[in-house]
Amino acid sequence: MSSLEQVILKSREILQQSGPQPALKYLKSFKQYKSQVEYFQTIGEIYLEKGELEKAYNNLSKALELDPKGIKGYGKFFYLGQIFGGIKGVELINQGLNLIYQKFEEISSQNSKEELDYSLVKDFNFGIFTQIEIWMTDLCMEEEAEFKCNELINKSLEIDETNPESWSLLTSIKISQNLPQEAKQTLIKSWEYFQLKKNQLQESQQRDEININHEIIELIQPLINLLRLSIELMEFQISLEISQFIKDFDEDNVDNLYLSGFAIYLKLKKPLYDLKYSSIEFNYENFEKFKLDLNQLEENDENLLYVKLMVEDFNKVLKISERDEESIDPDIIQQSKNLLNEINSDSLNQLQFENDEVNEDNWEDEIESD
Repeated sequence: MSSLEQVILKSREILQQSGPQPALKYLKSFKQYKSQVEYFQTIGEIYLEKGELEKAYNNLSKALELDPKGIKGYGKFFYLGQIFGGIKGVELINQGLNLIYQKFEEISSQNSKEELDYSLVKDFNFGIFTQIEIWMTDLCMEEEAEFKCNELINKSLEIDETNPESWSLLTSIKISQNLPQEAKQTLIKSWEYFQLKKNQLQESQQRDEININHEIIELIQPLINLLRLSIELMEFQISLEISQFIKDFDEDNVDNLYLSGFAIYLKLKKPLYDLKYSSIEFNYENFEKFKLDLNQLEENDENLLYVKLMVEDFNKVLKISERDEESIDPDIIQQSKNLLNEINSDSLNQLQFENDEVNEDNWEDEIESD
């Protein structure tokens, strides 16, 4: 691995862990690489993450000017497509995808599908996912939007049917098409393949003694996306499993902490709502307005543990926000306060817990053993 590759890898780790500004500061300190395609592309990616579209566009355009055939990577086509959006964005993304298709054809004439380069498949999927996002947003009213989404995600799965992010995106597509039962099936598949990927990474770490931190970090945001989908589909047990997976590697991830607490809140509220409105069809708007009354919960160790986990998650969000408020979505902070106010009634104070601290490493086992 060249020095530039190491610098870029480190900047991506900083971006995931500390945000765009520290990543920019680190990358810009290596002035000797300022004429390199990879440097311009990475700077552009970070500016895009930072929301500075003009600076992102300028750097990505420079990368494309220096490398129009994608020899140094295809991401610049896809990030520029993301910036433009609409038909222009689709056209840019297709330029990059067509170059990858040509590479696939070259490889397939010599090797089997299993021997496709991982980074090439990763670039291909990124292009596919970015274009699907445009068809689901900017071009969602176009007649062919649904067909395009299905066609693109099928292409991704043809290349790698075990890619968890492809199944996660297919879940999002099924939700948008109002196919909740199919969405639940693809959600389960995505979660299974995420777990498989983690196990494969850990096995390779033990076998080859390599550091997998970067690969694990790259899984965090896709898992956050899957966590949101699981909550939307009210698959709360899967939500909690995903959240614990993330906590094992990034215990202070605020998005995950909030979503974990929110999933537990909904998990506790749903049976109470169903009991009260058992004679009418489920209405999500009414469900949102329905307040969680802890006095109505069945008194058992499982519910007590869930309540304690929920409170700890929300409180941790607020604690982290006290020292780093600028980097946290203010809506997350406010909603955590609102939900704590809703449940922090006299009934909460009356709850008795066997332990002051929850053992988050085996909370699932505790619940199953009750």
